[in-house]
Amino acid sequence: MTGMQFELFSPLLTTLWGRRTGFFLWVAMSFLFIIIFIFMLFTWYKDIQLIKTSNKPVHIRLQTNDQLNKLIAAIAERHLFGKYSVIQTSILPVTSLQIRLVGVINADSAKLSHVIISESDQSAKIYKVGDTLPSSGVKIYAITTEGVVLNNSGRLEKLTLPRPVLQFQGMPRSLP
Repeated sequence: MTGMQFELFSPLLTTLWGRRTGFFLWVAMSFLFIIIFIFMLFTWYKDIQLIKTSNKPVHIRLQTNDQLNKLIAAIAERHLFGKYSVIQTSILPVTSLQIRLVGVINADSAKLSHVIISESDQSAKIYKVGDTLPSSGVKIYAITTEGVVLNNSGRLEKLTLPRPVLQFQGMPRSLP
């Protein structure tokens, strides 16, 4: 031992509190060793029991091919990795029809989503996916958070909510 190490460890061996601390550490380590040894014995016992039971034949109930085919087909309907959306509204052209989107009620389910559309300055009506607009004959293809996708004779077009341009009036004046 070097002089510095001896100065650090000598109080543990020479003082009353050092001997008590050393004895406490020895008792704690012995207790942990006994617990680990008992845990090891129980683990070995469980492993032996597992080996004995795994040698018994396992009876597997086979399902008919029809049932198995139905279960395999149901996997695709579960959408394990989410649903793929073919619609990319950013690349769709904006419709040139004389209709105006008043509001969007977007829900998690496409069946519950609705849009409010006004056609050629008439009163607005509520539509859902699959509905056809009476005056123009376009069909509601999809409802998104930004607006609605229309099927105009096989061509997909988007109709977005009108966004007013913000107008800043300058700095506010202080009160007199």
